[in-house]
Amino acid sequence: NSQNKELVSHYLKMNNILSNALKNTEATEQTKFYKLSETDFKAKFESHLKTTGCDANAGDTNFTPNVCLADGSQFAYGTFDESCTDNICDTLTIDTNGKKGPNKEGKDRFTMNLTPNGIKALGESDTCSTGYDCGAYVLAHHKLFDGNYVENVDNNNNNNEILDCGPEPETFNCPPWYDHYECTENGWLCAN
Repeated sequence: NSQNKELVSHYLKMNNILSNALKNTEATEQTKFYKLSETDFKAKFESHLKTTGCDANAGDTNFTPNVCLADGSQFAYGTFDESCTDNICDTLTIDTNGKKGPNKEGKDRFTMNLTPNGIKALGESDTCSTGYDCGAYVLAHHKLFDGNYVENVDNNNNNNEILDCGPEPETFNCPPWYDHYECTENGWLCAN
């Protein structure tokens, strides 16, 4: 559908913007980004982006960005690690269209790793499991993952199960007080 195409376009654009900002940071500083202090890295990196100030309402209850871009996209830094343990120097959790919906992992929210060799989308090119790790799939296929994943968290025994409901229904056939479908252990259900 057209919303999915727009979400894919936003993700590809943001991946490109962030990758270029990282390359430009290293070119300007004539060193690898992770050799800079965390404060210097963030200042230099953000200087290569068109940013706006994030106001107190920039995110939503599940996402609070550190950086808001002029096009409405946002991201939050993870924990900077100049030693790049496990080949990860930092993570960026991105929201490709800011507060605008759907505000769901794997749709407009993804995680990227900052590695010694640049930005790497989280996940595998052929599947994804949590939503945040669907970036590699989107880069490889230029479409959103069409399987469905929802973490069913069992707090009693910490057993996280990925639910597969199949494709989301094409038409919305719920009472007016519901605004979307959710994948549950009982299949697709109306939700708000």
